[in-house]
Amino acid sequence: MANWNGDIAKLALPTPFAVGDVNVYVVKGDALTLIDTGVKTKRSKEALTNGLGDLGLKLTDIEQIILTHHHPDHAGALDFFEKEIPVYGHKNNQRWLTISDEFLETHNRFFLDYATKFGVAEEQKNKLIHNRDEISFLSERKLHGYLAEGDELPGLPGWKVIETPGHAQSHLSFYRESDGVMIAGDHLLAKISPNPLMEPPLLPGQ
Repeated sequence: MANWNGDIAKLALPTPFAVGDVNVYVVKGDALTLIDTGVKTKRSKEALTNGLGDLGLKLTDIEQIILTHHHPDHAGALDFFEKEIPVYGHKNNQRWLTISDEFLETHNRFFLDYATKFGVAEEQKNKLIHNRDEISFLSERKLHGYLAEGDELPGLPGWKVIETPGHAQSHLSFYRESDGVMIAGDHLLAKISPNPLMEPPLLPGQ
């Protein structure tokens, strides 16, 4: 059962991935904020709805969403919310949320070329590419605004952005100096390694 801890509530949502549950956070402020969304599955939506219900809230009560990073267990369920709700995150989220054919081609070519360079067996290469069926856990969304190092979170006075790339090029952590609370997405993980992931360069040839 979800409970408030001061002005923050943690909700553990199921994922279909080996990593298990993902934590998202409801934070009270000038705007009622959801930090990360969980994955876009029926089970996750039910858990999110029930967790918000424990707090006396509904999906429609959330006034804005802030993303720690673009991975589908953290940003995939944006489609559970109205298109008009403001969504904030690092600018490097956007190419993963736009999901253009051009980006998919760039993504797949990068990994296929990399695999060839390092002698990956042909039968393994197909595991490195994505198609539209395999990205069904993602939601297409335009960020309302970008967040960068040192920014104060919109609607959450006292919360500052720390850029923490590594697990993802888009990764942010959020820190409140007044009480030392930090929401770190997948920058810190209790039971597994931080799992830094390779992503295509932001600009060709980088």
